[in-house]
Amino acid sequence: MPQTLPTCFRSLSGARLVSHFTAEECKAILDVPDPSTRIGIRDRTMIHVAMTAGLRVSELVALRLDDVSFQSRYVDMHVRGKGRKERILSLWKEVSDSVRTWMAVRGSVQAPELFLNARGNRMTRAGFEYLLAKHAETDCGILPFSAPACSARGTCGRLNSPMA
Repeated sequence: MPQTLPTCFRSLSGARLVSHFTAEECKAILDVPDPSTRIGIRDRTMIHVAMTAGLRVSELVALRLDDVSFQSRYVDMHVRGKGRKERILSLWKEVSDSVRTWMAVRGSVQAPELFLNARGNRMTRAGFEYLLAKHAETDCGILPFSAPACSARGTCGRLNSPMA
C-alpha cells in the first residue's frame, strides 16, 4: 500500500517543495547579494559558508572570530555543534576568499561573533533565515516556504557529491 505524505509536507500550490537547493539555485542565490556593499558581502559569505560547509543555522551564527584560521589558500573553521560536538572544517579557496573579504569589511566591532547584523550585534537564526528567504524569493523566485534556512545545510552533500 503506497504511503502518502503528511499534509505538512505537501505543497498547496503545486510548487516543488525543496529540501536542498540545486546547483543552479545555489549559484543564483550567491550572485544576488551586492558585492560592493558591506551587507551584501556579509550575506554572500554567510550563504557561501552555510552551503559549502553544511552547517546548521545555529552553528553558522555561533561562529566566532577566533574559530576561523587561514591556512594558505584554505580556511579552517572550528564548529561547535549539537550535543557539545566539535569539528574543524577545512574549506576551499572560494570560501576562504569570501571569508577574507567579509573580515576586511567587518570592522573592529567588539562582538566576538564572525557574522554581525546591520547594528553590529551578533546575527541571529531569524536574521539569517530572513536574509536567505529575501535573496531566494525576491531575486531568484524560490518560494519562501520552500526555501527554509535548513535548505542550505541539505545542499552541502548535494554540491559535494559526484552526482551534482
